[in-house]
Amino acid sequence: MRHALLIATDRYADPTFSALKSPRRDVAELDRVLGDPAIGGFTTDVLVNRTSGQVRERIEGVFNSAGHDDFVLLYLSGHGVKDRVGRLQFVATDTRNDKFASSAVSAQFVHDLIGQSRASQVVVWLDCCYGGAFPSGMLPRSAGTVDVVEQLEGRGCVIMTASTHIQYAYEPGRNGADGRPEPSVFTRTIVEGLETGAADLDGDGEITTGELYSYVYDRVRAENPEQTPTSGGTVSGKLVVAHAGSQLPFGLPDELRRLLRSRDPALREAGTRILAERAGGGDAEAAEALRSLGTEPAVVVRRAPPSHEVVLARFEHCAEVRDGAGTVAFSPDSTMFASGEWVWDTDTWQRIHHIEDGVAPAFSPDGRLLAVGRLATVTLLSTSGWDEVARLDCPPDRLEELSFSHDSRSVLWDGGHGQRAWIARDGEWIQWRHGSERYACLSAGSPRFAKLSFSGVELSDTSDPWNWRVLHTYRTAEARAIALSPDGKLLAIADRERTTVWRTTDHMKLSTLPTGVEHFARMAFGPDNRTLVVPTKYGLELWDALKGRSVQTLGAGLDRMAFSADGRFLAAGHRYGFYRNAWVWASDPGALDGLPRGDGPPPSSAEVDRRTWVSMRPSVGGSAAGVAGLGTTLSVAGWSWLTFLLAVAVATGLFVVTRSVVKRAWPS
Repeated sequence: MRHALLIATDRYADPTFSALKSPRRDVAELDRVLGDPAIGGFTTDVLVNRTSGQVRERIEGVFNSAGHDDFVLLYLSGHGVKDRVGRLQFVATDTRNDKFASSAVSAQFVHDLIGQSRASQVVVWLDCCYGGAFPSGMLPRSAGTVDVVEQLEGRGCVIMTASTHIQYAYEPGRNGADGRPEPSVFTRTIVEGLETGAADLDGDGEITTGELYSYVYDRVRAENPEQTPTSGGTVSGKLVVAHAGSQLPFGLPDELRRLLRSRDPALREAGTRILAERAGGGDAEAAEALRSLGTEPAVVVRRAPPSHEVVLARFEHCAEVRDGAGTVAFSPDSTMFASGEWVWDTDTWQRIHHIEDGVAPAFSPDGRLLAVGRLATVTLLSTSGWDEVARLDCPPDRLEELSFSHDSRSVLWDGGHGQRAWIARDGEWIQWRHGSERYACLSAGSPRFAKLSFSGVELSDTSDPWNWRVLHTYRTAEARAIALSPDGKLLAIADRERTTVWRTTDHMKLSTLPTGVEHFARMAFGPDNRTLVVPTKYGLELWDALKGRSVQTLGAGLDRMAFSADGRFLAAGHRYGFYRNAWVWASDPGALDGLPRGDGPPPSSAEVDRRTWVSMRPSVGGSAAGVAGLGTTLSVAGWSWLTFLLAVAVATGLFVVTRSVVKRAWPS
């Protein structure tokens, strides 16, 4: 388990301690980055402006509950001062300057808990300050002189502080352009190093405590020579704070590395094009970087994923897409939707192309191709003019799904009982792979492939298109559905009872969702690489896969789902095309203008069962007439009325008991 406890204090009851601007923003930014499964993968716990008792209790709870293999990260932002005998004290909202022992959180208290904890990996980050002069434009957080590292370091603990024991830590003297307080210099540098991957100094895809400190030290000193971050403590082995994504060569220039790790898609595209130019000129490191990013030989840059909040907005509004059936798919830029035999424009919801006799449409990640299944063939169409680009022969079996590899160079045909794959080479599509597994899926944004095998779920690396290398097998005998997140960092595996979410970088279990699938089915991740939709007997259940938290349930009996890349839409159909429509949900009703609202999607199987039970309830008059008629018939056959009435009484009692039990299970 990776647990991060983030504590910030910026308001104080004792006027001795001045209010601060940045701690609240500090923990918000760290929470976002450390909690991202693709970066930190921590379970985060945030405390803002709590009393000393609440802070001590939570710190003690985290360290006491940690196991031997757990990683605990403790971050404190606020005032740090020394008491009369030179001991470091962290100031809480109720701390009094004349009663540190009873109202502050001492460094000795934290030190003792670290020493007693079973956690073998502990990291402490302190954005506090302890004395010295400060330049204009920066506000110091506290005064005093104390050796921070010496008072906290212990067994298996690495400490990084914002400044030395004779300096201030600095926060910006004014708000940012958006009116919000800027993070402190120290914390902002940590966030940038983790989020962009720039702190991965050796380019191996992992950011260690040593690399992060070196990165923070250089950047903070360059921005403010009066502040010197410091570090101390030791642990055995390499302590990985975060994942930096695909491995980049060690010799790649830092400026180019920052472009490739940027959140801005335009900057990432610029970095990728620079790599391509250098690789074309014979630069071996640039060529290696392209291969590791999965963009060689073509330059492929995907859209930046929308924010988590956008995708998790409730899909309150639903409309029908008539003549859409079976599989549903959105183009990578979210401007087109395909289902059944038609392609629609998602701005106007007007039909823009007819796919004759087509099923299971799939767009390539670069947006240039649309694959559709036909009888014993897969047809590839150009999305620019809808011309046929290629026709691939495949078995005449039922087609479940088509998908493309992240670089748009491979196409996977999945029939539910076997797969075929083709790869583009020299303008031709060559069939090179086949399998007999139940289900398989490709990640649209990374070189990852997962399949249900007899031994469990196999995860493979598709970086070499001719040799898909098995990375790991997740042992499970009951898996019925799988899904890979667009970035390939999360794998969801569902059986009848539960859905387990794994991180594919280190194969760590992140959460277990208390819901499963009834039949072999498909699941889908949202473009935030976090939201997961699971088709259950109660409908389409949306979950925060990282937190294991239910977000929403759409009571629809459908089992083929797709999110749009911009997070505006969720679409669903039925795998066997039982319904001649598909359905689209949106949080904004205006986004569905042009589509009929209709009567809503087909009900879930649980709702069908409930309605069936309600329809079987007999009326009082009908029951009485039936009893009288049956009694007369049995009387003629030789039964006495007394015997018959006793039998009716017993049967009625059993019916009432059974009915009450069933009604509790399926309330009307």
